[in-house]
Amino acid sequence: MKNPYEHIILNKENNIEQEIPPEMVTIDVVRHGETAYKELNDPHFVFDPTQEGFELTSDYLDLTKEGIKNIKESAEELAKRIDSNNEIVLIVSSPNYRARSSALLIDSVLKEHNIQLLTEQPRTAHALKQIGFDESVDTAEWMRVASEYLGEFANDAKPTPDIAHPATAKRMGATSEEPLIENYDDIEMRFNNFLRHYSNIRSYLNTETLKTIGKKRMRIISVTHEDTVSRFLQQTIGEGTNIDKGQVVEIQPYNEQVHSGESMRATVELLPNGTDGNNNVKNTIERRYNVQS
Repeated sequence: MKNPYEHIILNKENNIEQEIPPEMVTIDVVRHGETAYKELNDPHFVFDPTQEGFELTSDYLDLTKEGIKNIKESAEELAKRIDSNNEIVLIVSSPNYRARSSALLIDSVLKEHNIQLLTEQPRTAHALKQIGFDESVDTAEWMRVASEYLGEFANDAKPTPDIAHPATAKRMGATSEEPLIENYDDIEMRFNNFLRHYSNIRSYLNTETLKTIGKKRMRIISVTHEDTVSRFLQQTIGEGTNIDKGQVVEIQPYNEQVHSGESMRATVELLPNGTDGNNNVKNTIERRYNVQS
């Protein structure tokens, strides 16, 4: 099936600020923090926020100490961007441990700032998950080979996942398709479906939830993986764009997109990630959804 989503970066003269309608949703996409990939490498690791004595430390989270620091810094930056008097936040995470760990840290920081959250705990969404591996794949070996391959590049020249994954597979003696159960067209589709759904989230909420939100604008903070957001960033920020661990991309739609063939204008902003992060980049895009007949 042809991908029904289309993104066009508008000319710079169209890259202007617009008034945001009160019903529109801001979507922040955060890549998880630095991790030792215990979920993939350690069969004995258990991630269970409900267990007695659970703490937001590297002993319990699938994040390193540096990853925890990085995500907390990103959460503080998000807190500065949130209008606590006029916004309410919903945190949605990939089901993978490193993303859920990051979401819990963001949740904790926002609560410290007395920012209103729609749910007591972050939600999970299948659409934000990591790329799917075949059951036969030794994921620990995959991570070792992938790390070795990416280590051959400077930080600002690392290949995007749709290039790195086939290269890793080749080094493991497989074709680019063999280790994975989905391709980048599949990943692109599910992430775009996620954006479409949450851009129109008010249409799916019940009366009680809408009453809780009241006149506040909604902000969705989603925590995901580099491969999940890669195609979208290349289409809306520029070819070869990567997102660093802990980095944030903010998507601000200016009109809803419900029906096939309609356009949605939005700004897409890749925020700096500390002193070593990418420079801030902000583009206005035209986004279309075309259902195939």
